[in-house]
Amino acid sequence: MGNRMKLKTGQYILTPRSSLPDIINDPENLIKKITKKITINSKATNLNSVFPWIELAVLVLLRYSDRNDRLIVDLKFNLASVFLDNGDYNKAEPLMEEVIEYHLKNEKTGKKKLSQYYRYLAKILISLNDFDNAKIYIDKAIDQNKTSYNNYSSLARILFYSGNNKDAEYYYKKAIALCIEKEGEEHTATAILHFYYGLFLYATGKRDMAKKYMDDAYHLLKKNLGEENLYTIRILGHIANVNYDEKKYSESFEKMKIVFSVTSKILGNDHSETFTTKNNCGRILLKMKKYTEAMDFLEKPFVLVGDNKTMLLFDYNETIMEAPELYLSKKGSSITKLIKALEKKNILIVENDALVKELVIDCCQFKPILPKYYERIAKIVKKLIP
Repeated sequence: MGNRMKLKTGQYILTPRSSLPDIINDPENLIKKITKKITINSKATNLNSVFPWIELAVLVLLRYSDRNDRLIVDLKFNLASVFLDNGDYNKAEPLMEEVIEYHLKNEKTGKKKLSQYYRYLAKILISLNDFDNAKIYIDKAIDQNKTSYNNYSSLARILFYSGNNKDAEYYYKKAIALCIEKEGEEHTATAILHFYYGLFLYATGKRDMAKKYMDDAYHLLKKNLGEENLYTIRILGHIANVNYDEKKYSESFEKMKIVFSVTSKILGNDHSETFTTKNNCGRILLKMKKYTEAMDFLEKPFVLVGDNKTMLLFDYNETIMEAPELYLSKKGSSITKLIKALEKKNILIVENDALVKELVIDCCQFKPILPKYYERIAKIVKKLIP
């Protein structure tokens, strides 16, 4: 284990999996050290070396929750930032609120710093789909710093999600212009703003222009940060989704397979984002009619078969799904060969003609089953548990 995976003080050496000592002689040193370990100081930060420290950082914060000084507040901000990038928005929100509360009482906090804290809370609220409150905080951020391109980019996202496309485009362009003026056209921040603008263009029907912005952003981030960086690989995932929408399934799968591989390295195999990218690979393969290959990317697939030669394939991943979802519906004599192939992959096959007839009427592809089927399907899902 390299030095990046060790936390050294005069009293002890800790690793991400360590427990905190019962007695800590130098808490200030510990707080400073763990805060540094979870610092995301730029888009080039290697998140692979940041995320492993989250659990220990939480333990430190809990141990010293009674403190209300700058040291512990800096830890809260860094932890909120990491939670934001890790997708733990509900954990990030209260921490950012506490950070802002502290700094509002501190006359030494500068306007740019306060603007940054407001913007981070707005970003968290955007991720939680709370656009009304996000707008309140981004307005406060802009009031404190009117030259921040990040503030205007966040405002543009809020306006877009709120249905105000005209103003959203204005502020995307303003953010990009400010960023180029300050950072240059080749800067990572410029690339990320181009990506967000590309998403906006794609959603509003300007697809050719959107793909250019997204491709340019991806190749620049790949150049600046490398392919195995969370920011880079997330953009590639969106480009794969664009290929999927265009029914370019082979291109989509090759990209999504890379996204899954890199995401699992950075976030771990059990993270919801990893599950989603893996699941996307399975969906794409199903669209390509590579049914048996798709099984390797599904979490808990099972098949229901009806007497009228109808086959329904379902999958269930409780981390990313509210209920099992229908992935494939096939009918005819050809299902016999497919069922045999799936049996060789150890896929659970259940014959239930009555249930199949009902589900054929009520289920849509890649949509969860209706609540009225929960009890009967749950009995089948239980058979999948080792």
